[in-house]
Amino acid sequence: MEQTFFLFLQITAFFFFLYGIERDSWHGLLIFLSSALFLALSIASFDIEKTYVLFNTSSGEIAQYTTTQYDSTFGYLNGVLGLFSIALGLIKTVAYKESLKPED
Repeated sequence: MEQTFFLFLQITAFFFFLYGIERDSWHGLLIFLSSALFLALSIASFDIEKTYVLFNTSSGEIAQYTTTQYDSTFGYLNGVLGLFSIALGLIKTVAYKESLKPED
């Protein structure tokens, strides 16, 4: 996965996480979307690609090479945040279900 796309999905997952924590309506259940993104990104962190493009001014040739890296910090961070999102999502689901019950 390209590094810029990885970071875009990382920011999107954080957005849904923070949005899900803030809302008390059914919108709060979007926290499960963030958990899915976090868990997918923890697997995708094994293969983060970075592409370098170089221009040789003497010959006018454009050279491109790609490096692959694994950062265990991203893997652990996304794994823990994914599990944390699932736990918060279950708590918010129970709380939302209780708020729908009619009060006597």
